[in-house]
Amino acid sequence: MPRFINASFVTPDPFTFPRMGPPVPDLAPGELRDSYFSFRSGYRAHKAIDISRMTGTPLLAVVDGFVEKKMRSPLGGITLYLVDTERRYRFFYAHLSRYAEGLTEGTAVSRGQVIGFVGATGNARYTGAHLHFQIMAVDPNGGWSSDLGTVNPYPVLRDLAKLGPQGEPPPIVPTEMLLPFMAIPEPPAPPVASVTDEGGAP
Repeated sequence: MPRFINASFVTPDPFTFPRMGPPVPDLAPGELRDSYFSFRSGYRAHKAIDISRMTGTPLLAVVDGFVEKKMRSPLGGITLYLVDTERRYRFFYAHLSRYAEGLTEGTAVSRGQVIGFVGATGNARYTGAHLHFQIMAVDPNGGWSSDLGTVNPYPVLRDLAKLGPQGEPPPIVPTEMLLPFMAIPEPPAPPVASVTDEGGAP
């Protein structure tokens, strides 16, 4: 019988999703390919996006947060898990060539800070240097096996790249500037009482 891969994903809540920056410098929409549903060995779904860059390209923290875990694995090679300050989302970087100097588990990082460098470790040795980037919703009760789901990073990064290098949102226009202009006539001036030289009524 045919077997199917599980490629479900969750949509991030726009009210709780942290402000993001790009994971690599000068991210352009044209270099992004939606590989979230790609088939992988063992009937796995990719559940991430791959961004091809040269070995040694700086990797940037996408959010303000801290380094949750550093580890090595046969598939991911040198990897890093970053969590935002509110512990709502986890960001996974894989196939690094090395970490940034002095980066340890628990290190606080700022959006745009260099946290590592692109490489071809793990199974990327067969495909060439690239960043494997994944976003996961985190269960507030904790636990690595209790993630609430995986976010497809493609539309997130695509929209982010369109906003510019820093991923800043467009300026918020005050509500009063959005209202149509209406000329409101000034009220008539109140009558002015006059008096005679003697101080009596006119």
